[in-house]
Amino acid sequence: MKVDFKHFSPILITCMFLAPGIAVADKFDDAVNEYIKGYKECTEANTLRTSDLPAAKRKFDVYLKHLDRAKSIDSTILSTTQRDMDSNLRYCERVEVNIKRAEATPILEKGFTYCDTAKESLK
Repeated sequence: MKVDFKHFSPILITCMFLAPGIAVADKFDDAVNEYIKGYKECTEANTLRTSDLPAAKRKFDVYLKHLDRAKSIDSTILSTTQRDMDSNLRYCERVEVNIKRAEATPILEKGFTYCDTAKESLK
């Protein structure tokens, strides 16, 4: 089947070539917008970390759900510098580490106390 392009309007031909690129851009923007919803939760988790650790963990879990949804829309958000995605992801990775440290600190302190008590008992 031979297609005669003189029967297609220039606008239609332009749309045929540009539409796939627009769809990809929309997909990326949708993923970033979904991520940004979670990023707000991440920043709130960081703020709550020192005053209410359980609430911080809940906020961070919400962030992770948004991140998973965003990845399922367009996984390239994990490896791009567009719209500050790389710095946002690194920030939330640090928040996660800080939450884990805040969780671990009381356990470590308790362990040191037990060690000190044991050391005193041996004297």
